[in-house]
Parts: sequence; C-alpha cells; structure tokens
Amino acid sequence: MIHRDYFSDGFTYIKLYDDKIVIANPGKLPDNLKIEDLYREHESIPRNPLLAETVYYTGLIDAWGRGIKNIVEMLAAENLPKQTFEVSGGHFRIIFQRPKIGEGASGTLNGTLSGTLNHVLVCIKENPGIQANQISNRIKRPIDTVKKQIKQLASKGLVIRKGSRKTGGYWVK
Repeated sequence: MIHRDYFSDGFTYIKLYDDKIVIANPGKLPDNLKIEDLYREHESIPRNPLLAETVYYTGLIDAWGRGIKNIVEMLAAENLPKQTFEVSGGHFRIIFQRPKIGEGASGTLNGTLSGTLNHVLVCIKENPGIQANQISNRIKRPIDTVKKQIKQLASKGLVIRKGSRKTGGYWVK
C-alpha cells in the first residue's frame, strides 16, 4: 500500500503455489536502491510519504524502514527459507518458499499448518500423552486457544486423545 505505484495500470496480487507464495506490487525500487541493499539495513524511501505517515499514526506500522528487516527476521526465527526479491515487468515481487510436508518451521510436521498450530503439533509429537494445560504452559499460549488448536489438529486427523478426561493426553497419529 505504502510503496505501490498508483500511476501504474498494474495491480497488487498474491499468487499461491504448492511450493511458493508470490506477492507483487506495481512499481520498482527507487533508482538509488538495489535488491542487494534490501538484505541489509537501508534507508526507507516510501513512494507515498503522506500515506506512509497516515499508516504509521494508525499503528499498523511501528517505524519506517523496518518492513523488510522484520520479514527477514521473522522467517529466520521460524527456520523458514529466505525470501527472494525481484523486479519484473514493472512490479516489485517478494517470493516465499513454502516448506514441503515433513519440513519447515521449527520441526514442522506439516508444512501447511500455521506457526502456532504447528507449535502445538510439535509439542505433542515431542511429548506423547501431554495434556492441554501442559501444552499451554510450554508454548505460552492461553489454554482456550490451545484447546481450539488441538480440536483443529484432531479434525485434520493429525492428533488423537487417549485416556480419561482427567488423566488422558494427546498423541500424534
């Protein structure tokens, strides 16, 4: 939104593939900024400074010039593949590689799960028979959230519950 070229007839898009996600925006990098510069600290050059300032004051961004740095750090924190930046056909694109099933973030068992859902699944795999309150404590998420996520995992056929209501726990199928 902030970096889009609104004079372009192109459109912003998100393409989902089995192996990658591509997000593109009309507009190229400013002439004095190269793709290599994006991988290190660099100056923020918003194409639409009034829009950038407005979005900053809404709290949707915390500071100018940190968006790409935040993306790089978040992917690294989840042990996900590094993103790729491209300029193609008047569009700036970022490409995220999707982990294959059996690979991915923090020992992902299923590359299609969201980060927190996957954390619950990994916790159950590493601790067979674990109870919901123990999962909640380990991953530092509210118990109600963990229970909802366990229910989602069970509906996908990834985990099962064994034992009584009081002493039973969860196992990966």
